[in-house]
Amino acid sequence: MHLSTLKGLRLLEKAHKEGKNVFMETCPQYLLLTDEDVLRHGPNAKIGPPLRSRQDNEALWGGLKEGAISVVSSDHSAHPKEAKDPGWKDIFQAPFGMPGVETLAPLIYHEGVVKRNLPLTWFAKVMSENPARIFGLYPRKGVIQVGSDADVTFFDPEKEVTIQAERLHSKAGYCVYEGRKVKGYPVMTVLRGQVLLNDGKLEKAPGSGKFLARPAQPA
Repeated sequence: MHLSTLKGLRLLEKAHKEGKNVFMETCPQYLLLTDEDVLRHGPNAKIGPPLRSRQDNEALWGGLKEGAISVVSSDHSAHPKEAKDPGWKDIFQAPFGMPGVETLAPLIYHEGVVKRNLPLTWFAKVMSENPARIFGLYPRKGVIQVGSDADVTFFDPEKEVTIQAERLHSKAGYCVYEGRKVKGYPVMTVLRGQVLLNDGKLEKAPGSGKFLARPAQPA
């Protein structure tokens, strides 16, 4: 589940202190947006759990800094605009979810590394290493070393981009981060040693992905 509140974080911290094997993740929207954004973006910002308060935002950043929260993920759910639009008259007629996978890395890098001075090692852990470990895919995934899959994202720390829905590649056609400026942006992605994305352009044909079976994990 997606951690979105200070209260939830405190419960998680209590479980850790009791020695329980509990992992939790959160998403950019619970770190950067608040319930006030629903008034501006209407059904486009209808997600589950819903957006919370600025106090909750800051608490989650604290949990990330201290390592209580292990992962930041996108919760990408790109419903087309025509599916969301009825929600302007009746919010219950709009589906839950919004696009997020393409803006995940630049938003978290900008807010976490650039603005909050969190180390690059933190960024690599919450975005790659920790998920790989939790899902039992480490060290095949989540690390650069001999024997691991050559999965690498090249990041330009000086590239400045203004987020615009028209530049994104989902079917949604909208973005609640429209107009937000970020410093630091991915410029190339390599999958198993082969260039997958280059400056936003797909260079591998559909079907190049591989299913990864998760090994059994102890309870």
